[in-house]
Amino acid sequence: MNALRVLKDSYRTYFERCLKIRNKEAQIVPFITNEAQDRLIKIIEDWKAAEPEESKRRSLYIIILKARQLGFSTATEAVFFHDLNFSFNKVAMIVSFDEDSAVTINDMSDRFYKYLPQVIKPKRRPSRGKGILMENPRFDDSKEISKDNDPGLQNKFLVETAKNLNAGSSYTINYLHISELAKWDKPEETMTSIMQSVPDYGAITIVESTAKGMNFFSELWDNAERGNNNFVPLFVAWFENPRYRAPYTGFELTPYERDIQDTYKLDLDQLQWRRNTMKDKLNGDESLFKQEYPCNAMEAFLTTGTPVFNNEIVIKRIRELELNPIGERGNLKYMGDKERKITFVPDERGWLTVFKHPEPGKHYISGNDVAQGVEGGDFDAAPILDNATLEQVATFHGHLDVDLYAEELYKLGMYYNKALLGTEVNFNPGTVLQLEKMNYPRLYMRQNMNTISKDVQNSFGWHTSMTNRNAIISELVEYVREHTHLIKDVWFLKECLKFVKNKQGRPEAMPGEHDDRVLAYAITLAIRGQQSTSTPKEQPSIKDLPLDLQEDYTKASPDMKKYLADKWGLKVG
Repeated sequence: MNALRVLKDSYRTYFERCLKIRNKEAQIVPFITNEAQDRLIKIIEDWKAAEPEESKRRSLYIIILKARQLGFSTATEAVFFHDLNFSFNKVAMIVSFDEDSAVTINDMSDRFYKYLPQVIKPKRRPSRGKGILMENPRFDDSKEISKDNDPGLQNKFLVETAKNLNAGSSYTINYLHISELAKWDKPEETMTSIMQSVPDYGAITIVESTAKGMNFFSELWDNAERGNNNFVPLFVAWFENPRYRAPYTGFELTPYERDIQDTYKLDLDQLQWRRNTMKDKLNGDESLFKQEYPCNAMEAFLTTGTPVFNNEIVIKRIRELELNPIGERGNLKYMGDKERKITFVPDERGWLTVFKHPEPGKHYISGNDVAQGVEGGDFDAAPILDNATLEQVATFHGHLDVDLYAEELYKLGMYYNKALLGTEVNFNPGTVLQLEKMNYPRLYMRQNMNTISKDVQNSFGWHTSMTNRNAIISELVEYVREHTHLIKDVWFLKECLKFVKNKQGRPEAMPGEHDDRVLAYAITLAIRGQQSTSTPKEQPSIKDLPLDLQEDYTKASPDMKKYLADKWGLKVG
């Protein structure tokens, strides 16, 4: 009995003693987990430990972004098989992306069952489809349950494919494995259907996939990283597999290889395996290697479309900022009834992130992208830069009504020493009109030519046209490449990674992504010519004068003092 308790309480003991797998050498061996699989198992163990009572345990959702051949399917099926082995009336469902992978998973589960020790092997009823029905085939439900008429565990281990859009709709699924979601034909439709079968308590859902560009899986992963859903994100890089290494042949490292060697502490044998795999299995395509065997979560998705920015530089800067986070979130508030002083108030859910507060005498610029309505579309975005150094000092990002956005821009501009605001007017000039009504002192001025009178008219606000759009994006590309260290906003950089050239060569956000931060930053750089770049020199005081001049000034009459102060540019009072 104690031995059974150990098997029930320890996944790893159960795997090693009870389950058999087919290894790379085609041998049938005990299942011993690797480090990557242990990371998954720990998440599940911690979840169970946090609430021992299953009926009170909120369902667990895990999403895994992985390199190939790390064994997550094996670990997931083993966890599900273990839990079914020690429970009643449960359903586990594995949904694979195609028939071949479904057959592989079915063979794995059959192998698990075949080699189970007899003392814990449940009764099995034949199944017309794939999977295992842990039920007594001789059970007669017309008779009372007894030792001789035992129904068995009444558990189901089912294997489906994503081709079945209604998979799982007739079950309550206690254990759900979504395999290679990035390869599914209709992921959103199928997932929406199947997830309704997962109960709110006591269930485990594991979604795992290698990347395949920007799609439903990448969106699900991004939302997990941002905390916008309940999935626990787990990324495992290729070099975490101890088998991925080959004897070093003495080649000279490329700049990228030196970068990942330094960043991830890779040895030369690992880099040799990387080169071999690229050459032998991926036709030398480095972008495909990053997709199939990523070093980090970001580069895994970056194979769809032609990138506009230098992704390697952008990713490196993102890593730096994520390792050493900077900035404080909050909002700008009016303080006092008479002076209307504007003060920064920290707030974790604020729209504004400040990297540097304004400094006296400095000149700031901000291009403002305006959302196309509160419902849908892009967001309101406004980066703030020091116009002398082009260092980013803050960023605003939200989704507000026109008048409320104008109010926030007014406070933002005034807070940053009456910054130059270049507010886009393409879709809705209401924000600029509102700023004019508020008498904001420094708005970007553009020139328009009247096609009839040929007169040049000045108008407030920035207008993005077919003529200037490519130019301002090109300028931003150069800025990102040459001055990456001046950028502080991680989410702007992540938006850069998803800003690509479409089939017609037009730079734009990938389908389903946003480009508000990118365009706002481009406008910010484009308007800087209408703002001063110099920082006024500190005025000298009387104490800075030579002693004889100090004496002359002291003895002078009030009118003469005023004359001398103006002449010498003195700071008095």
